[in-house]
Amino acid sequence: MPVVLATAHGEPRAGYRYDDRTGISYEYPDGRYEAWITTGDRFVYHTPDVGYTGAGVIGEIRSSATAGRLVCDILDHEPWDPPVPLKDADGEYFEADPRVWTNGRVYWAQGVRRILEDRYDAILAAASAAAPAAPTPAPSVTTRRPGGGRRAGGAPGYASPTVSAAVDAYAMTAAMGLVASLWPTHLIEQMPRNKPRLRHPRWPGGCRGLVLRGQGHAGV
Repeated sequence: MPVVLATAHGEPRAGYRYDDRTGISYEYPDGRYEAWITTGDRFVYHTPDVGYTGAGVIGEIRSSATAGRLVCDILDHEPWDPPVPLKDADGEYFEADPRVWTNGRVYWAQGVRRILEDRYDAILAAASAAAPAAPTPAPSVTTRRPGGGRRAGGAPGYASPTVSAAVDAYAMTAAMGLVASLWPTHLIEQMPRNKPRLRHPRWPGGCRGLVLRGQGHAGV
């Protein structure tokens, strides 16, 4: 059966100071809670004035260095941030269970408290609902390197068709203007993109076209 472990992080608990080490070990009085704290049982932490602050599993149990006390190891500790309030969404205490407490009145000063499975599950569900959403991993993007190689990861990726068309139009206008300034007496004419080296019937014999490619490559 799950239990609630009240932990005060070294401060007095129910008038006594216990050697509680959050996520590591829990100290409690001998001869009182042996039937409730058993190896392999699940638990939730209750920090006074804060709420339920985590969960875990009871590990090995042994005698404490302090006479009259026992210590259990804490396994699989899962801290909760934000903590879970003591009351559920309807304003009722999770632990106010008449199956455990007479008239459902919880004795909060008691360091170790039994809790039934359905109430335990409700606390864990509240912790899960309150947990911050995990960040969405950035999508993997494949970009082209000069020369046709590929690399994974980096950004930006491929541009949209609209952006690609706008960049192409600007680049062709700039290139045609540059070529015209270099060869002002020559016929400058943009050729189809899929046949950049075709002869033109109006070109003088032996004259070929200037080929401009992306990424700074050019040829004739």
